[in-house]
Amino acid sequence: MHRIKFVSFAIFITCVFAISAQAGALSPQAVAIAASNCTSVALLEDGSVWQWGRVCDGVEWSAPQRVDISGVRQIAAGSGHVLALKGDGTVWAWGSNSYGELGDGTNENSIEPVQVAGLTGVKAISAGKGFSLALKGDGSVWAWGSNTYGQLGKNPLSFMGSLTPIQVEGLEGVVSISCGGSHCFALQENGVLWAWGENSHGILGDGTNESQFKPVKPKIKDVKAFDAGELSHALAVKEDGSVWAWGFNYKGQLGTGGVSLSDQGRISLGREADNYNPDIVRGVSDAKAVAAGGSHSVALASDGSVWAWGSNSDGQLGLGHAGGSDVTSPTRVQGIEGVTAIAAGMYHTLALKGDGSVWAWGSNSDGQLGNASFSAASSPVPILIGPQIPTAASPTSITTTIQPSPTPQAAGANYLLVGAVCIMVALVAAAVVAAYLLLSKKAGKKP
Repeated sequence: MHRIKFVSFAIFITCVFAISAQAGALSPQAVAIAASNCTSVALLEDGSVWQWGRVCDGVEWSAPQRVDISGVRQIAAGSGHVLALKGDGTVWAWGSNSYGELGDGTNENSIEPVQVAGLTGVKAISAGKGFSLALKGDGSVWAWGSNTYGQLGKNPLSFMGSLTPIQVEGLEGVVSISCGGSHCFALQENGVLWAWGENSHGILGDGTNESQFKPVKPKIKDVKAFDAGELSHALAVKEDGSVWAWGFNYKGQLGTGGVSLSDQGRISLGREADNYNPDIVRGVSDAKAVAAGGSHSVALASDGSVWAWGSNSDGQLGLGHAGGSDVTSPTRVQGIEGVTAIAAGMYHTLALKGDGSVWAWGSNSDGQLGNASFSAASSPVPILIGPQIPTAASPTSITTTIQPSPTPQAAGANYLLVGAVCIMVALVAAAVVAAYLLLSKKAGKKP
């Protein structure tokens, strides 16, 4: 009887380890994340795209849904639309299209991806509020959608927008781009940053608050990473790892820890002050990435730690509580480490870890945390993404679903993997039993 129990236990343990290994093998790995306003997006290593939160007007998903697109290598999230860059250099878009931000020559919304017209050879994308940007391999920048503040590089008095991409004049040798709400940034290979579009609160960083349809230089050099922000503040990382901020500072999102209203280039708003010129953020160093939300800021350090400051109205700083006083200096987000990428929406934050898992915290008003609910989280929570995760939309949402299950090829691969694991379990179990019987026989015991 003891032998039977031992053998049964051995087989059970073997099965547990085998099933765990099989589950791990089936778990998808995210390689990129994007967030804006009330939506979140993840790109998996197989080129699939998953989205949750507000998709477009009237469509919300509280858990990740697979978008009907494949072969994607880069994603970007705008205020109400999403862009995807395929491996062949074409750009695809879905979501709201009131201003032609999808670039398909119409202004009709689409929850299914449509190809941006006449755009090839693209190597980077970015999405703003009602407009989009693309960077071609030759270093040229292209834009489409709304031009209300000159964000397409045209005079808004005579040019209101474009339903298809047009080239932004005056830029060449660009290596990186970023869209804000109604403004843009472009970085050249030599570390020179350019900005254009809306300039309320000094978001362009040129020392003024006058909107510009022609690119101007913010007063900062040696930039290696940057984020144009959701509303009216921007962040940048210099080559030395220092973080710089400028623009709107009503909630302390510039990380100044209190300001002197007599400083040049600043304008009083009462408690805090806007800054028309980039200023260093003290309390965080050796940064490699930044993300600017609606009224909060996030920085990723090279050691994988995440730092946040500004408004914590919805727990978007990840401090374990929501509300309270604004945080005017960088504070480390607890409960998460080993982070490789960050993204910020209006009131929520995303993080991608080195193991491919995606984490979220902050507001969940539209399901943007992806935890199958609409409850906010003030600390990082993991998001389950992949074909083995149920993807039915919340009953309170419109239940439009875009390809919620794996492709037949992926499903077939999963079945083969499961079969292989089962065979492995059987072989290991048989080996365990045979070894035990052999040892029993040598010991002079009856099997």
